[in-house]
Amino acid sequence: MPRFADLFVEELRRKREEVLRVVGRGSDLASRYGRLLERVWVRGVGAGRAFGGVFAVDSGSDEIEVTGGGVLLVTRSVALSVDGGELRRLRLDAFFP
Repeated sequence: MPRFADLFVEELRRKREEVLRVVGRGSDLASRYGRLLERVWVRGVGAGRAFGGVFAVDSGSDEIEVTGGGVLLVTRSVALSVDGGELRRLRLDAFFP
């Protein structure tokens, strides 16, 4: 997941309201999650460039259960080109029962 940290943050920013609806708006929760993120943050992670001629693709997903029954679904993929290039994608979806 560290190689996808920048994409994860982009998705969090893009879907901020959706995630806050699921996670909650309480300052205690925001502070707690902020501290957790600071402990695992990878500095200087940049996005890869786009390419053609895909050689291999790998993907996976995981669920993060949050207080109140909500679920964050993180899905990531990486593709390798024949010339050694790399393309990464990450998607974040928030679900609330």
